[in-house]
Amino acid sequence: MGLIGGSLGLSSFLPEEDYLIRFRKNDKIDWKKVKDYFPIAKNKTLHLNSGSAGVIPTPVKKKLFECIDMMNEMPPYEAWEKWETVRTNNKENIAQHLNVSPQEIAIVRNATEALNNIIFGYPLQKRDELLAAEHDYPHALSALQQRAKRDQLTLNTIQIDLLNSTDEEIVQQYVNAVTDHTRLVLLTHITHREGQILPISKITKALKEKNIKVLLDAAHSYGQINHDIPTLGVDFYATSLHKWQNAPHGTGVLYIRSNQIKRVYSLQSSTPELEDRIDKFEYLGTRAFHQEVGVGAAILFNELIGIEKKQARLNDLKNYWMDAIRSIDGVQFGTDPKRSCAIASFGFSNISSSKAIKLFHKKHDIHLKTVAINRKGYIRVSPNIFTLEKDLDRFIKAVHTISKL
Repeated sequence: MGLIGGSLGLSSFLPEEDYLIRFRKNDKIDWKKVKDYFPIAKNKTLHLNSGSAGVIPTPVKKKLFECIDMMNEMPPYEAWEKWETVRTNNKENIAQHLNVSPQEIAIVRNATEALNNIIFGYPLQKRDELLAAEHDYPHALSALQQRAKRDQLTLNTIQIDLLNSTDEEIVQQYVNAVTDHTRLVLLTHITHREGQILPISKITKALKEKNIKVLLDAAHSYGQINHDIPTLGVDFYATSLHKWQNAPHGTGVLYIRSNQIKRVYSLQSSTPELEDRIDKFEYLGTRAFHQEVGVGAAILFNELIGIEKKQARLNDLKNYWMDAIRSIDGVQFGTDPKRSCAIASFGFSNISSSKAIKLFHKKHDIHLKTVAINRKGYIRVSPNIFTLEKDLDRFIKAVHTISKL
């Protein structure tokens, strides 16, 4: 990690050795001590909606405030120039995690912005076809609809029963929907409603045989599960850093395969010399520079935990609450626990999800989210590394209470 203006080194707020002492014991993570770093854990409302937006731990918040102070104690662009080294380091670290080149990585504001850059910027001609699925993110589908309308394209949207389809059946449904005119396919790595992890590498292998480009919505992937882009086989990759990476809000990543960068038009103006460089997608003018710098502190925090241990922990938390409510009369699941990680959904047979979520909030002080799966209401549960089993016990008790109404 590089230094941010000398005294603002990424590790200056807490030496790495202290992190390891506090987090680890015999190479195991002490999750109670991890929880202590998250101010939200002190809130009386139990936060089980990390799928919508994550929160930053105290060391990241401290670094962010230091950056804000620095920006307001000197001309902002002078501070930005001092941060070029750490910004470069951030991109290099992200690229290393995803096993790609830093020259293929752009820091953007969120997954939606990253998706829009490809959906509206990829060159397509009249009568070309786009392919997506109903389980994709609504705003991504809206963007595809707008692009199709603008340029007289065809958008094919397939419906897949994810819960009751095998991976092989999911792959085949995508293959069956492809035509000679299909040029770009949107895939979702981890669905936002069910939390289902799709067999992306198998789908892309089948699509690549037909020379079709693939855009991956990985909003929930980075920081939740261990993966890399070459294995997934996609041409474009969009993710948010503020969800599972616990980075500042308003930070995300756009990946474009190097041989595609020049072909994709940037949604914002940039200088001609950037035409074949990923930097053209970062040409936003004045913005919240400190947010991007804060990404480095979040990267350090997560690296000291380790993605393998983090993924295992999130999966264990999911299984803990699902196993505990499985035998309750009237409880139904919208998620296959074997094909998910942190996110899963459930519902009641005797009460609507909209009514149930109000009871969770008003009667039990638990923050959740309603979702629709196959046009039926469910409740999405997404704990985080600051969630302990005793927190989930509170949720489980609430499920028992509500199921008896």
